[in-house]
Amino acid sequence: MAKRSTQRDKEVESVEQYVTEVLAVRTSQLSRRNNVDLLFRGQAADYPLIPKLGRKKIRGQSFQELESLLFQEFLRTSSAFKDFPSGDEWGPLAMAQHHGLPTRLLDWTQSGLAALWFAVRRPYKAFTPHDKAREETRKEEHPYGVVWILCPELDDYLPNPPKESPFANTGRTRVYRPRMTSPRIVSQAGAFTVHKLLKEGKQFGLLEENPAYSKKLVKFTFDSRRFPQFRKDLNLLGVNASSMFPDLDGLCEHLEGRYIWSDDEL
Repeated sequence: MAKRSTQRDKEVESVEQYVTEVLAVRTSQLSRRNNVDLLFRGQAADYPLIPKLGRKKIRGQSFQELESLLFQEFLRTSSAFKDFPSGDEWGPLAMAQHHGLPTRLLDWTQSGLAALWFAVRRPYKAFTPHDKAREETRKEEHPYGVVWILCPELDDYLPNPPKESPFANTGRTRVYRPRMTSPRIVSQAGAFTVHKLLKEGKQFGLLEENPAYSKKLVKFTFDSRRFPQFRKDLNLLGVNASSMFPDLDGLCEHLEGRYIWSDDEL
């Protein structure tokens, strides 16, 4: 595997420094006359920028066969919880992704603070790739969290609404802004990259190795020992489980973190 590279790899030591660095990236884009909103992705470990489905060891089928099966089963069994317009594939796929179903979508947010919170939300857990093709990633493993910043341009976005099926796989990896049909999507200012399948459906393309995006990515890292302090500072700014997940699950997670020690705080 080629060495993953980005425009910049900077260690951040505080929420204050992080905000300053994010604003500097924004200023840099404006100086290039790129006024498109930045996208952010927070990760508790430095794993590749591929969808959750591409990080899983699947049972025999190709990813294309499996994602079709998962999606059709989601449509069949989710009707007790939510009705989706007939013929719409993008809305249900976005909803499924937000509720944890492995898909070809990779989550991003337009909120830099939300991305940082997702990176430090829980104690550090190392990423361990399941195949030899990603052995280099395992060797480079370090105890730090990551926030990726994507600086897209207008032609990186899909039309709204998209003109073809998310499973068509005929174009390149693009950015998709979903309809705000879920309180979670609204509160998290959600967006997605829709990843193209490569090698006859056996592998998803890594965004950091995609020629269309590799030079549009910035990576900030921070020591995992700083996670507890980052969480406290973000909570002071109103960014916590309750605000990111505006439901009873989020409220209970927030209350647990407020009154019970996390493993990385002991």
